[in-house]
Amino acid sequence: MLYAAGSPLAIEAEESCARAGIEIAAAVRNVEGPVYVTGAVRVVSAADVDASLRACEVVLALFTPANRKAAYEDALGRGFPGPATLVDPTTTLARSAELGHGVYVNA
Repeated sequence: MLYAAGSPLAIEAEESCARAGIEIAAAVRNVEGPVYVTGAVRVVSAADVDASLRACEVVLALFTPANRKAAYEDALGRGFPGPATLVDPTTTLARSAELGHGVYVNA
């Protein structure tokens, strides 16, 4: 589940999911405005998310920490279980890297 489809990084997260073989259930538009995903991803407004989508962890691909925190709190408030960790398979990570829950590593 991509949360905050209005983030310019949403298209990057979509591509990371494609490279990792991860199917995107939907992209959530949590604020009004343009969305940054391709037509291959279903976009739903936060108010229209059903229980099956609400069961998914969310990828929060946003630049600004304050915006990421606001989106995280909004997602939790709407009943999502929390953030997903997404690592683009084409990225180079040190063997010693330790990633926390909810991290997005772009290529």
